[in-house]
Amino acid sequence: MKQLTEQQAIDFCDNRKYDTMTDYEKAEFQLQQERLCMPIDVFKKALSNALCRNVYTDGLLDDNLLKELREKKPR
Repeated sequence: MKQLTEQQAIDFCDNRKYDTMTDYEKAEFQLQQERLCMPIDVFKKALSNALCRNVYTDGLLDDNLLKELREKKPR
């Protein structure tokens, strides 16, 4: 996935481009980005919803989250 530049990530967040995405799409997109592209609370809620479990801030450092998310991909 193409990494957003710092300015692109800021614009993405400021323009609330994540509002049109599903929880799964938000979580998958953000997990693949080096920079935070949406408010952390939006990301955590989307990830928790997509994984059907609570994800806490310290859990965001888990390298296996993307794999776990893709195993739960909606059909």
